[in-house]
Amino acid sequence: MGVGTPQNILEAVHMGVDFFDCVMPSRNARHGNVFTWHGKMNIMNEKYARDPRPIDENCGCPACRHHSRAYIRHLFKARELLGMRLCVLHNLYFYNTLMEKIREALAEGRYEEFYLEILQHNAIQNVTFADEVCHEGILRLVIDILRLADLLDAALIHNHHRIRHGKGFFLVVGDIDEGD
Repeated sequence: MGVGTPQNILEAVHMGVDFFDCVMPSRNARHGNVFTWHGKMNIMNEKYARDPRPIDENCGCPACRHHSRAYIRHLFKARELLGMRLCVLHNLYFYNTLMEKIREALAEGRYEEFYLEILQHNAIQNVTFADEVCHEGILRLVIDILRLADLLDAALIHNHHRIRHGKGFFLVVGDIDEGD
């Protein structure tokens, strides 16, 4: 779907979306961009050259448990693939933890509280790329179309068209055959 930043996922769940597919965690990690509960960080920045802390001090992933920001940055600068692998591992762990917390909040009936708490504490805001932001209006359109698709029999849909929004975001919709 292309809805992939942590903030996009929180907003989408808030609007009722429950299925996501995105390459953002791994693609960004391969370029040294990692997601944390304090926002996105670029491990390639000079300020991490001698930083002995893990990517995220509150993260339990193997990359954070065993390696420093300085070491991972060094791996990137030395063009060692291990740097990319560690960042991918971290991002996937972060996304899985985010989804686990979302599911827990939903099951306990406190998603609204969780959502507002995360946004108020600026925990994962400002982690979007301008060319991959899915605006609220488009997201609502996607939700409406998905809900409509659930109601329609698949045999009624034909003549598929593509609608493009932003960089690489395609949505397939179809005309409804009003005959038998």
